[in-house]
Parts: sequence; C-alpha cells; structure tokens
Amino acid sequence: MLIKSHDAFEETVKRQSEKLEHLKADAFKLIASDNEYRGDVEARCEEVLQRHAPMLESASRRRGLLCDSKKCNEFIRT
Repeated sequence: MLIKSHDAFEETVKRQSEKLEHLKADAFKLIASDNEYRGDVEARCEEVLQRHAPMLESASRRRGLLCDSKKCNEFIRT
C-alpha cells in the first residue's frame, strides 16, 4: 500500500522535474535578455532548484526504506 502511494508520489515528482527544466530554461532566457528583474529571477530559480534536489534524495531514501521494510515483513511472515 505505501509503496503504491510512493510510486504515485514519484511520478508526480518526475512530472515536476520536467516542469522545472522548462522553468530553468525560461529563467535563463530572461537572465540572458538583460531583464531588469534578472537578479530576482535568478535567485528565485536557484531557490526552487535547491529545494527540489533534497526532495529527490529524500524520495529515493524513502523508497529504499519502504523496500527494506517490505522485505523484513516478508521474512518475519515466513
């Protein structure tokens, strides 16, 4: 049950990663075009990307813990 929920969460994160790549590309276009808000755009883009990276690591760790827990429970039942 938890693994299925986590799979759905990982799919959502994967879709968000694709959106973040588009956001990053658009942000770099604004920065390169000498937009007057380029400093704010760059800071905000970095902030979002820095929050996203630990979330990916956390999701990966959680998947490992869920798989380990499943194996442990299967071992106990046998």
